[in-house]
Amino acid sequence: MEKFKKIVNDRQCIIVGILMVMGGLARVLCLSSNPGGVSQDEAFSAYDAFSLAEYGTDCFGYHFPVYNTSWGSGMSALYSWISIPLIKIFGLNMWTIRLPQAFLGILSLLALYLLMKKVTNDKIALITLFLFVVSPWHIVMVRWGLDSATTPAFLLFGMYFFILGLEKEKYLLLCAICYGLTLYCYAFTWTLLPFILIFQIIYAIAYKKIRFSITSIAAALIVFLFALPLMLFLMVNYDLLPEIRTGFISIPKVSYFRSGELASGGFMGKLYTYYRVMFLQDDENIWNTVSGYGIHYKFGLVFVFVGLFYSLWICVKRLKNKIYHPFIFLVFQFIIGSLASLIVDKCDINKLNILHIPAIAFAGVGIYKLCEVIGRKLIYIITAVYLVAFGFFNYSYYTSYQEQISKEFNAGLTEAIQYAMEVTPDIICVTDKAYHSQVMFASKIPTPEYLNTVVYSNYPAIWLETASFGQFVFKPKEELPVLDENIVYVWESSQGDFFKNNGYQVVEYSNFIVAYK
Repeated sequence: MEKFKKIVNDRQCIIVGILMVMGGLARVLCLSSNPGGVSQDEAFSAYDAFSLAEYGTDCFGYHFPVYNTSWGSGMSALYSWISIPLIKIFGLNMWTIRLPQAFLGILSLLALYLLMKKVTNDKIALITLFLFVVSPWHIVMVRWGLDSATTPAFLLFGMYFFILGLEKEKYLLLCAICYGLTLYCYAFTWTLLPFILIFQIIYAIAYKKIRFSITSIAAALIVFLFALPLMLFLMVNYDLLPEIRTGFISIPKVSYFRSGELASGGFMGKLYTYYRVMFLQDDENIWNTVSGYGIHYKFGLVFVFVGLFYSLWICVKRLKNKIYHPFIFLVFQFIIGSLASLIVDKCDINKLNILHIPAIAFAGVGIYKLCEVIGRKLIYIITAVYLVAFGFFNYSYYTSYQEQISKEFNAGLTEAIQYAMEVTPDIICVTDKAYHSQVMFASKIPTPEYLNTVVYSNYPAIWLETASFGQFVFKPKEELPVLDENIVYVWESSQGDFFKNNGYQVVEYSNFIVAYK
C-alpha cells in the first residue's frame, strides 16, 4: 500500500512539474516582444521604477512615495518597487519591466496548487493547476507590467499562508506581509481587504483555529503598519493633513484624487458590467482578453458555475453542521468581489481581478464532481478539449492578437524615439498618438531634467498631459504639423508620404516613423 501511494505521489509530482514548465513557458516566451509595444500605464510604472532606482524619487520628485503620483491621479506603487532590483542591474528595458509580473504569475500557479491540496484533495488540486496553467485571463494579464495585476497573486499568497497559519502560527506573519503588500497593489483593495480579513479571522476564531498570542498580535500589527502610510495618504488627499515629504518616504498629495471611483447609483449598469465580465467573459478592452477566448474559455464557464453552486452548497452544509471547511475562504472572496462590482465605477476585468482565481478553483471542483457523476473517462475528454483550445489561443495570441495589441500599445514608438535622439540633440516633435509616459520610458530622460523642464497642458487633471519636457514637444491634437526643417518628427507611419513629399528622410518603425531633413 505504501509503495502504491509513493508511485501515485511520484507520478503527480512529475505531472505538476510538467504543468509548471508549460505554464512558465506560456508566461515568459517572447515576453519582451509579445505583447508588442508598451502600455501607457506599464511605461509609467517602469519609468517611476527607473527614477526610484537611479535618483531615489518618482517623476514628481517624491522620495519613495507610498502611492506613485504618475498621471496626476496616481498609480499603485508596489509594482514599481519590485521592478527596481532588475532595472538597477540590467537597465530599463522590456524584459526588466515585465519579468516581475510573469514571475509572480508563475509563483501563483504553484501557490494555487498547494492551496487546493490543503482545502480539497490532490486530484482537484491537479485539475485546478491545469486550468490555471492554460487560463487565457492569467496568461494575458501577467505578460505585461500593469500595476494592479499584482493583486490576485498577493491575495492568493495571503490566503495560502493564512490557512497554513491556522495550523502553524509562524505562517501568520507571512500572511500579514502578503496581505499588507496587497494594499500597495491596487487602491481598490483598500475597500475589499478589510472585509476579507474580518471574515477570515471571525471564521477562524469561531472554529478555534486561531488564538490570541504574541504571533497573532504581531501579524495584526504588521498589517496595521502596512496600512498606516495609506491611511495618512487618504488624510492628506482629503485635506486633513499637509503632504509629508522625507528623505526616506513620502505621503504625496496628488493633483487629482480619484475618490469617485467608488460610486453609488447606476445599479443596473453595474449589474450589466458584472454580467458582461463573468458571463460574456469580455469587457471590450483588448488588453484584457483575446477575442473569442474570454477569461476561462467560453465553454469553461459551465465548469465554473457547476463548481460554484456545489461549493456554495457544501459550505452552507458545513456551516449548519459546524464543521470547519477552509474552502469557504475562496467562496467568500468571490462573493466580496461580486458585490464590489456593484459599487465600483467603470468596472472591467482588471478591477474585478479578485474574482478570477476563485473562479478557476470552482472550475476545478466542477470538473472533478462531473467526472465523479458521469465517469472518470470524462477527464480525458475535458483535458483534450482544453489543450486544443489552449493551442488555438496561443496561435491567436502570437498572430492576430499581436497585430491588434501592437497598435494599442504603440509598437515601434520606443525605437522611433531612440532613433530620433540619435539623429538630433535638439527639438523632437511627437505626435499626440504617443503618451508622454511612453516617451519618458523610451528616452530614459533623467528625472532631474524632466522635473526642471516639464510643462503640463492641463494641470491639474485626472490624466495629465505634457506640452513638453526635455527636447520633446508634443503636438496638439491636429492632423499634421506645420513643418520646420530644424525639428525631427516622430509621427504615425500612415503619414509617411506627407513627410516624403516635403523632402524629409523617413525611417519607419512599425506604427511610427522618424522624419528629418
